[in-house]
Amino acid sequence: MELDYGMDFQAPTVAARFSPIYWEPMVGSEERITALVAIEPEPGASDLSPIAHVVLPARRLKAMLGMTRGSSAHGILSLVAEFMTTRLAAGLTLEELDAPFGGFTVGKPREIRAFSEEQVLSGAVQMVSALGDADEILEVDGPGRRSSATTLAFLRSVQAEFSVDDKTRRSRFFKRFTSEGARQVMLDYAHDKWLVQFASIPATVGQRRYLEKEAESKILELITARKFVQASTKTILIINKQPVLDESGELHKIGVEANERFVWFAGQHDVESIEVRSKQEAVHTLETFA
Repeated sequence: MELDYGMDFQAPTVAARFSPIYWEPMVGSEERITALVAIEPEPGASDLSPIAHVVLPARRLKAMLGMTRGSSAHGILSLVAEFMTTRLAAGLTLEELDAPFGGFTVGKPREIRAFSEEQVLSGAVQMVSALGDADEILEVDGPGRRSSATTLAFLRSVQAEFSVDDKTRRSRFFKRFTSEGARQVMLDYAHDKWLVQFASIPATVGQRRYLEKEAESKILELITARKFVQASTKTILIINKQPVLDESGELHKIGVEANERFVWFAGQHDVESIEVRSKQEAVHTLETFA
């Protein structure tokens, strides 16, 4: 006899593998903590990008190591996360992943399934680290995530280098704009007349649709924010070309076509596009707006 309670339980739709990244604060001590998590989407998970995240908040590192050493440690971990994200985006698997510095070890890959990218990240952090904090990683975009993992990792690295310990500069990122009708948009960077969004060139076939959609959405948000601001503004789309710098053949072609589409779509809406090849170039671009 079968009982039907009228319930339809759907299986999780987002699948990925992840690895903890262990760090020895004092190399050779054999004392290690989970400092990062690297996430590799399963084939077909086009809404999930490969990425490595720092899971130890800066405030916790400062409490553990002191203000100066804690800030330096967070900077090093951010560099490792950026390096690993670039390697994953280039097609390396978790088994092939390495770090740019000594003192880091990639743990055994594990599998996870969830209903969203946020659940994948939160679940991965909870499973590998008692000290990690997924909420701090997710707090920028909240439930309706605006940026792809690739763009968000690049944007965070730009924010860290541009701001350092300057809270005023840091506050220019992830700015919210609200109209009288309570409509709200968030921009990646805003200061004086400058309204800026970031987008990334796809490095894989699977990323293409998602990152093109991201760029178009970012441009439309710029248009909306421009209407909210009662002053003369300059709207800018910064295009991160770093993911495809070393690509050739079909992947290079995909990158070129995506870049041309981003530039064309931005131009159609009076948004200036600026191409950058590294976070240093992006930081220099923001410096010219300061």
